[in-house]
Amino acid sequence: MGAEIIKLTPEQDRQLDKRDAAMREMGETIRQQNAMLAEIRAAIMMQSQEIARLNRALSSMRVSRGQESAINAAIRARAADLAAQNGLSGAEKAIAAEIRKSIREATGCRAMGDVEAAAFDRVMDMIEGWMQRGALRRIRQTRGAENG
Repeated sequence: MGAEIIKLTPEQDRQLDKRDAAMREMGETIRQQNAMLAEIRAAIMMQSQEIARLNRALSSMRVSRGQESAINAAIRARAADLAAQNGLSGAEKAIAAEIRKSIREATGCRAMGDVEAAAFDRVMDMIEGWMQRGALRRIRQTRGAENG
């Protein structure tokens, strides 16, 4: 039982040649696609690095002095409104301190000038909507204890 050589008919030989050509063509297509995917991956990596750089730059930008003044003015105005609404005349500074405390907790900033420029609108919205009944109750109790 030796190895026998199989003779192909000319038609079978042409079919195998066609198959081989198709396989070479598919192999080349796959190589081209791999090269394109490598280029796309490199471009995505570059974009990701640029986005990270821009995010770092943006997060390091703080509000301007004008924006800081606007934040403080909004805090004072909101504190005055809440004091008037809740019968806490003279407690504006205490209410403003509570509003500032909430903003510092929400933003992780030590002062209003440390707020990220990108968070300015969010902080202004927080001030406008600030209403913490617990804080107002504590202020009312503290003022009652001082007056009582």
